[in-house]
Amino acid sequence: IESIGVSSFANCDSLHTITFPSTLKTINREAFKSCGGLRSVVLPEGLTELGTSVFLASAIEEVTIPSTLKDVTEGVFQNCRSLLQEQPSCLPGIF
Repeated sequence: IESIGVSSFANCDSLHTITFPSTLKTINREAFKSCGGLRSVVLPEGLTELGTSVFLASAIEEVTIPSTLKDVTEGVFQNCRSLLQEQPSCLPGIF
């Protein structure tokens, strides 16, 4: 799997954890929007692109961002009120 499609798992409250394959390159817009059960996300090394509002209004508390991430649109973690970490200075506008 190299890509996760638009709104693929949006509003999926039963989703608690995600294991992404190392082949993943792109997560498209709103793929995990409003996932009320999602708590922790580890984005894999090799991921290069996050679309608009990928995790908008999800219940994420922590996220690991890979060094390979290059193309990030605004609002990736917008309204993730439980997120407990600060925005990385290398990725402005993602919160």
